[in-house]
Amino acid sequence: MRASTHGRRRRRRLLCLILGAALLGPLAVGVAAPHASPTAAAASVAPAASAAPTCGATVEPDAATARQINLVIDDSGSMFADSAGKPLTRWSQAKYALEVFAAMLGADDSLNVYRMSDFANGRMAGAVVSLTGADPASSRVAQIHAMQMKGSNTPYAPVRQAYADLAASPTDNKWLVILTDGEFNDRSTADVQKDLRGFVEKNTKGARTLKVAFLAIGNEAPAIVSDPAHGIYFEHAASGDLLTRMTGFANLIFERNLIRQNAPGKIAPDIDLSEVIVFAQGADVSVGDASGTTTVPPSSTVQVSWVENTPVRMGGRSAAPVPDRDLHGELAVYPGIAHGNVSFAVRGAQTVDIFYKPSVKFGIQLRDASGAPVAADKIVGGKYTLRYGFMDADCTLITSPLLGDVTYSARVVRDGKVVVDSFQSGDQIELDRGSVDLQVHARYLGGNTADAKIALTVLQPARPTGFDVTERRFTARGLDGYTPPDGAIALRYGLGAAGKLTDFTADEWAAVTPQSFTVTSSSNIRFTVSLGDQPGQIYLTPHAPGGDVFAADTGRIHVQVKASHVYDEQLYTAQFATTTTVVDDIPWAERAMHWFATVGWKLLLVLIALIILIGYIVKPRFSKKIKRSPSVVGVPMAISLRQENGSGKFRIATGRKLLPFAADVATLRCVPAGVVGFSALRLKAARGGKIQLTNWRQVAQRKNIALNGNDIGEDTRRMPVLSPSTQITATVPQQMRYEMYLNA
Repeated sequence: MRASTHGRRRRRRLLCLILGAALLGPLAVGVAAPHASPTAAAASVAPAASAAPTCGATVEPDAATARQINLVIDDSGSMFADSAGKPLTRWSQAKYALEVFAAMLGADDSLNVYRMSDFANGRMAGAVVSLTGADPASSRVAQIHAMQMKGSNTPYAPVRQAYADLAASPTDNKWLVILTDGEFNDRSTADVQKDLRGFVEKNTKGARTLKVAFLAIGNEAPAIVSDPAHGIYFEHAASGDLLTRMTGFANLIFERNLIRQNAPGKIAPDIDLSEVIVFAQGADVSVGDASGTTTVPPSSTVQVSWVENTPVRMGGRSAAPVPDRDLHGELAVYPGIAHGNVSFAVRGAQTVDIFYKPSVKFGIQLRDASGAPVAADKIVGGKYTLRYGFMDADCTLITSPLLGDVTYSARVVRDGKVVVDSFQSGDQIELDRGSVDLQVHARYLGGNTADAKIALTVLQPARPTGFDVTERRFTARGLDGYTPPDGAIALRYGLGAAGKLTDFTADEWAAVTPQSFTVTSSSNIRFTVSLGDQPGQIYLTPHAPGGDVFAADTGRIHVQVKASHVYDEQLYTAQFATTTTVVDDIPWAERAMHWFATVGWKLLLVLIALIILIGYIVKPRFSKKIKRSPSVVGVPMAISLRQENGSGKFRIATGRKLLPFAADVATLRCVPAGVVGFSALRLKAARGGKIQLTNWRQVAQRKNIALNGNDIGEDTRRMPVLSPSTQITATVPQQMRYEMYLNA
């Protein structure tokens, strides 16, 4: 009982604290008149400047040019069986890898497939399959899926034809891809190496490039020397890793890379990704939405799989190829994924690979001699420190591992001539008046490149300008209707120093707009800028925040004005600080009424709700141990009578249950139904689980009720108190004594 009492006291103290905090906090500050505070955060006010930082210039890297890929695939007999006639599944793995490659084409890419068997015995042919990335991925994969391998030898003619078609193509970005498991019948490996070097050199000039990707399969394949610096890439695929090598070439060609997974299908990139491809393999695999900061459905999904092939020629005989029936997968493409934790809905996968392209922008930032950043449209002739590279929205250079080791180079070009051949980020550079281009080149992700050309206009050094001001006082009540010129701070903006200004010419003034000025204040007063009819006339009109004069600061108001505009490739800038006064002319009582109309009534409702809530919490209720139909045992008081068993009835008044604070009341019939001569007991809930008998005087008159053996009669002087365990006895003299417990 004592512990219960302490718990109730703690609850009451907690309720009082909640109520006090809810009331006293707002009431203490609710009607105080606002005043300007020198420590208030400076707020940008009209005309508002962009909230986003400027890096001097920010541009997307040049879009990747369209690619043409001519791919030669070896379908000779050695792809189907070894020299002893033992079946091989190289052909099936190569076909599957080619389906994956076709699914990865970009929208502007094209792929032509040249089959070696079409060139057997000196025949000449063209591409057996031609695909474009603009076609649906399902269509591209289906065409590769339907292509049959024929078996034959390993002629060099398809390589020559694929190269000739590339050389004749107007596309700038070209790739010659070769997949073979043996040396060519009619060309030595040394001559092939020489040819490939010549192919690259003859077709690489400026933006025009031709590169070679050579994939050797098995131990008998030719060993080409890899020379990435000259555009020749060689990989040797041992048994079982053909697909891995092929997707590596796909990443190189399509400028993607493999991202590390925290768990299968889960990544956490630290930069945004412009494209993601999920390649999951398994017999019953499926790939669904990407879940991160938002849910991103795939823009396309396509399945790749092993396929049967018609009988092929192997060593002068025909034989049925044996496919690798474990090859099955699905590729899903996502157009953009934000940084952070990302989970892809991958089901039924044995392996999951995720490829990505980063979403990056080039940024530059010029800083003057004092180290302050300079906006791109306010650059004047002089020396600057120039930082450039991949930047985020906050102008911070990105050093993400998803970009790999990034190397930059840059130069300055004026009128088509290079004036600064090479400089690094952080170098000092001198700019003269006129138009220049910053050409920035980046190499990242082990060979991917991006280029950007950032055009800058360098202005003449700024001419001195200044302000003269006419002092003006305002009233708080008037802040909802001031208009220029009478209801504004009047400034004169001109050439020279304050107090000795000369007017701008009409042409010079025509270059000035209200957006040429930025006004900030330590108060919450908002200022709009307008121009007068005469050159140099500027008006700063104050306004209450949101039009609410009661919310405006009063007292001394500090105002800063910055001017910046360009005329005839010459920059004009000025800074000016002044003060004005807003007189608080709104009576305290009016502020209090306004506060109640806007805030106080809400707090009043909260107070009422809290009081009602407290009322329900502290409201005395009957114990849940009380039965609605307590058992009654009738004990006979005469030999001729038999024991009776029945039940009484305990009923709580519904109306009182809905009232806060008011104690619940109930009626109790303490004898079985049908027994007469007894008044219903009227009960009232009390603290501590007690129960009061409120009609005890009426019960005392009948002298037929006892509580725990104590009769209620003439000697009863105060209201009896019960509990759920109290024995209630109702007696019919010389006949029956009815005994009841409320909790029985």
